[in-house]
Amino acid sequence: MNLLQDPRFQVVKYLLVGALTAALYFSILFFTVSILQIHHALSVSISYFCGTIFHFSANKIFTFGSKSQKILTEYLRYICLVILNYIITLIVVYLVVDVSGQSTYIGVGVAIAVTVGLGYGVTKLWVFQHSRG
Repeated sequence: MNLLQDPRFQVVKYLLVGALTAALYFSILFFTVSILQIHHALSVSISYFCGTIFHFSANKIFTFGSKSQKILTEYLRYICLVILNYIITLIVVYLVVDVSGQSTYIGVGVAIAVTVGLGYGVTKLWVFQHSRG
């Protein structure tokens, strides 16, 4: 078994996918806030939507190796997680940006830190749980 297939390496793969997702997220956020000058609430939403598409696909294929044909089940479960994380993200960004007066980037960074552990656990134990052998 190579390292990428080792289940003990799964957390590292999840974090790598998360890092790539964050890079995509912040790139889109920068573009929408700084270049297009879109309000931070809409920019966070656009970035979040694009990031979740990448995150689901990369985790299904790369992190958890789900070969399940029950993609709709996985996707609907993932959407439940996304909605929860999205609500948490908006609350955290509001508190950090609008209440505390920090930058949008700090707000999003704090939101990512808050949601990463929840995301791994729910993704592993619920979203892709039926695909484990």
